Amino acid sequence: MASKVSKLDEQFKLDAPREKPKDGACSSIFTGVAIYVKGYTEPSVDELRRLMLLHGGQFHVYYSHSHTTHIIANNLPNSKIQELRDQKVVRPEWITDSIKAGHLLSYLQYQLYAKQKGLSFPSVSVHQGQEPAGPLHGRHLPSHSLNNHNPAPSLGQPLSRHHTPTSSHSHLHTDNLHPQPNHYNHFAMAASASRPLDLPSQSDFPPEKPLPIANPNPSPSPVCLNCSHHNVFPSNPTPLETNSLSANTFPSNPTPIETNSLSAETFPSNPTPLETNSLSANPIPSNYAPPHHDQQSAKVKTGGIISEFYSHSRLHHISTWRSEFSEYVNMLQSRMRATGGATFPGRDRLRRLSTAPGPQSCILHVDMDCFFVSVGIRHRPDLKGKSVAVTSNHGSGRVAQRPGVDRQLELQCYHKKYSYPAVSERKDGDLEEITSSETESHISHGNSVDQDTAALSMAEIASCSYEARQAGVRNGMFFGQAKQLCPSLQSVPYDFQAYKKVALAMYETLASYSHDIEALSCDEALVDSSALLAELSVTPDELASAIRADVRERTGCSASVGMGSNILLARMATRKAKPNGQYLLRSEEVDDFIRDQTVTSLPGVGRSMGGKLASLGVRSCGDLQQVSLQRLQKEFGPRTGQTLFRFCRGLDDRPVRSEKERKSVSAEMNYNIRFTQVDEAESFLTHLSVEVQKRLQGAGLRGRRLTLKVMVYSGHGTCDSLARSVTLAQLTDCGHLIASEVIKLFHTMRLKVQDLRGVGLQVQLLEGAHSVPKDPSGPKTCYVRDKLLAQRPPVQHNYTGRCVCVCVCVCLENGPSTSPLQQDDPETLSKFTPCPEPTLAGACDFKDIRTLLREWITTISDPMEEDILQVVKYCTDLINDKDLEKLDLIIKYMKRLMQQSVESVWSMAFDFILDNVQVVVQQTYGSTLKIT
Repeated sequence: MASKVSKLDEQFKLDAPREKPKDGACSSIFTGVAIYVKGYTEPSVDELRRLMLLHGGQFHVYYSHSHTTHIIANNLPNSKIQELRDQKVVRPEWITDSIKAGHLLSYLQYQLYAKQKGLSFPSVSVHQGQEPAGPLHGRHLPSHSLNNHNPAPSLGQPLSRHHTPTSSHSHLHTDNLHPQPNHYNHFAMAASASRPLDLPSQSDFPPEKPLPIANPNPSPSPVCLNCSHHNVFPSNPTPLETNSLSANTFPSNPTPIETNSLSAETFPSNPTPLETNSLSANPIPSNYAPPHHDQQSAKVKTGGIISEFYSHSRLHHISTWRSEFSEYVNMLQSRMRATGGATFPGRDRLRRLSTAPGPQSCILHVDMDCFFVSVGIRHRPDLKGKSVAVTSNHGSGRVAQRPGVDRQLELQCYHKKYSYPAVSERKDGDLEEITSSETESHISHGNSVDQDTAALSMAEIASCSYEARQAGVRNGMFFGQAKQLCPSLQSVPYDFQAYKKVALAMYETLASYSHDIEALSCDEALVDSSALLAELSVTPDELASAIRADVRERTGCSASVGMGSNILLARMATRKAKPNGQYLLRSEEVDDFIRDQTVTSLPGVGRSMGGKLASLGVRSCGDLQQVSLQRLQKEFGPRTGQTLFRFCRGLDDRPVRSEKERKSVSAEMNYNIRFTQVDEAESFLTHLSVEVQKRLQGAGLRGRRLTLKVMVYSGHGTCDSLARSVTLAQLTDCGHLIASEVIKLFHTMRLKVQDLRGVGLQVQLLEGAHSVPKDPSGPKTCYVRDKLLAQRPPVQHNYTGRCVCVCVCVCLENGPSTSPLQQDDPETLSKFTPCPEPTLAGACDFKDIRTLLREWITTISDPMEEDILQVVKYCTDLINDKDLEKLDLIIKYMKRLMQQSVESVWSMAFDFILDNVQVVVQQTYGSTLKIT
């Protein structure tokens, strides 16, 4: 290929002397400029080539990332805008106008779109400046997100002349229902009837919002995502792009295990679940040091690696959408209560079709068919009815073997991870994990991996069409393996904005019939239609047909609907309804229907539990019905055993939860985690805490319990997951406070930063940021600390004056104060704070602790989670205080009390407490407590 490109360049140089005599108008104004024409342009590509011949420029038939200076285009799709985000993409008028002017004009006036990138962290004000014209000034850095309140320049006005001052309070604007994509925002530089711009994502931006303006010369900032000229490889390379790769660049769509050795220069565009969660199978040694550490360290310290990761993570978008659509349903319920009612256009249309009364109870499970594929090809009729897969690899299904990579070792580790009995979790899920059949196909070569297999792409298939499934392709399968099974398989890229737009249209359609909706994910929801059927006197089939028709009309995608008397039966009926159908599971059919279903079709029965049931000889629901309740509870615990006993008989009393209370807010990243210094890990934890702060504030929540989760290389498995929690004295959504506590937790774990492969933060015990305190006269939850404080007088502490000063500062953290005790530097002051003795709900004396524990265990039948965590925290404090003698007495006393309890849940509670205590003791002292 290199020879072909070289030959074309030589041919271009030879054509120049012959072309110039034909046209007297020639110059050298484009010396040093090399253009590549993308798509249809006006003037045509041949005319542009001729102009470059006459005026000293170069014309590239094949795009070269290192040699092409400008890309000429009249129109680009959104995927190409994202792909070429760090390149100079200009309109062809730049060439013609420069020729008319007689000198090279600044390309900034002719940019096809504004280069701006949305960051996940607080925005900064950046002043614009004029960038010098010409090809030698280098590619300018992407500007920071500016929320300017001035209108965009009018037609014909160059952007470089609009020096828009930024407001000091500018910030990132986020809309829960229409978030701005975390890519470059863009808008038309010129629009006319003869040459309209067709930008697919332009409709996602409300017209009344201010349009972003490019900043060609931003000043440095601590939160800059790309603070140096990183050669970020395009997200979807074309064949002509891949041929110009340098030796230190890698494919843009790395495989699940390939990603762990990429440098900061080659961050992937669309990481798949295996790309983001495959670290447990990562055999890369712990002493591995990635190249370009300075650039990697810079991205870690600025937090750019986090925003880059979340902007392209499919799992992040899916989990975020689920929360957002749950909030959307909550908003519908709140609005209906506030207005005293609601209008339902779909219900009104259906009312006219009423023929017969419906059943008393009916749940609808609405599930989009092949969601990612359906959205990706809805405007591509040429792909309808063909084998299509959504994946990050858009080539032939093969990748180049990178130096220093042992693919055989990687696949052996992957084979080992999935070698235990595994069964399919979901027949038609777009968003589920890899099933056993898919796993077997991935590892079909076993431990003998030839060179041909090593070259196959390991990009994961997020969704595939039914035509591809007939050829053996499955969701979660590696693209290279799928390409071997189905050579005609075609891939389409991710389009997260389109997915969200279609999902929102689906939820709006359901909301036009009823607000009794439970959001399950971006492509499925539950609807309690019992009251609706009774009111309209229509059958479930008529309602399902109307909903499916409306969804098809509004989204262009098909949906299947399962109907049953409860949630379990409705979801199982959907399996029979697919694809593009509906099925009502009637009460008289339940026994025969569910008896033949596999146990893995039951909700909550995944690979691990399915394997354990298989070891008991249970594979179908009929087999499970033969197992007694006592046996199930003994094997799986009281609650899970009871659930299995009921589900295998088609019994499910779970209601459709229209309003969900969020239990936790978290952020986790187990991709590209390669630290060499402790300060890098601390900086990363700080920025991850800021990400959690953003999510807490976006949800209007504050939390009190923090959990730090880390993945450490080369433990009992390829990677071990460790967690440490702390409960704060008060609710918070402050990122700096979260970071401070999390860094303390990190240091108590005493880990080698070089071994870290994943980091996650979770905030629990949530309350609304502006919640009103509960009425003290109303019912209260009995916590263990409340029982103690009610039985004993307040504990008197003889704190020093300096310590009182610190306490006042902390208590007044959220409000202004004129007290002279308030300090400007609480961090310095805290160094003089004496370490208090560990307490449990205010008690520190061993006698009081024993009384408290005895009251707790003997008077409460079902311990609350917060009480158990309070005991764990107290025991952890004893370990940190090096009071192991007292800890040993406490543990043994609890064991005696809990063994005497008739409630089995107390035994589980003690095991939980002891497990957490032993982990801390092991990490602190290198051994565990001997509890007899």
